[in-house]
This record gives sequence, structure tokens and C-alpha cells, in this order.
Amino acid sequence: MVIQNIAKQVILVTLPDKGQQIIEELKSVNEAADSRQDCDVIIDFSNVEILTTVGISNLMALRNLLHKRGHWLILCTVPFRIKGVFKVSGLDVVFKFADGKEAAIAAITQAN
Repeated sequence: MVIQNIAKQVILVTLPDKGQQIIEELKSVNEAADSRQDCDVIIDFSNVEILTTVGISNLMALRNLLHKRGHWLILCTVPFRIKGVFKVSGLDVVFKFADGKEAAIAAITQAN
């Protein structure tokens, strides 16, 4: 699991490449965000090859948890083919995207 606390209130997660590992990682992130209650989350997709509906469901749960608390979930470095999945499903307007980690951090900083 690659979860980094890059600031007091920001968790940066770099997802593994595919499958069950992504699901387990997202479950861990959901638990960490739920226990912290005061954090924004950036998820780096640079290694991701496949995103399943279970993975999307976990992202939705995390997004909803953070949104209720007034915090951000930003997806960064999302490969074109995976971003297409978000677009086709209409979720591209639900999630916030950034081109890279630095852009995601800047978006959170500007929002707070």
C-alpha cells in the first residue's frame, strides 16, 4: 500500500496497476479517510491499467464520505482510456481531475 501524508490534511495515494490490489487499496483509503475525518485525498492513477465497477464504487463511496465533510477527492494522472470510462458513465462531472500530483495539491490549496 502506498499512502502518503503529504500535508497535515492531505493523503496522497498511488494506486497499483490493476485488479484486486486496487480494490484493497481503495478500501484502505476509505478506512483511513473515515478515521481521520479532516482530510482531503488525492489518488494517483499513473500505474492503473484497469478500473472495474467495484473500484468505481469504492471511489464513489470515498467521494461521498469526503464531500459530506466538506473535503476533496481529486483523481490525478488518469490515463486516457480510464478517463473515458468516467466520461461514458457520466462520472466525469462527479469527480475532480488533475493532470498531476502538483496540480491536485494546488487545487486543494486554492479551495481551502
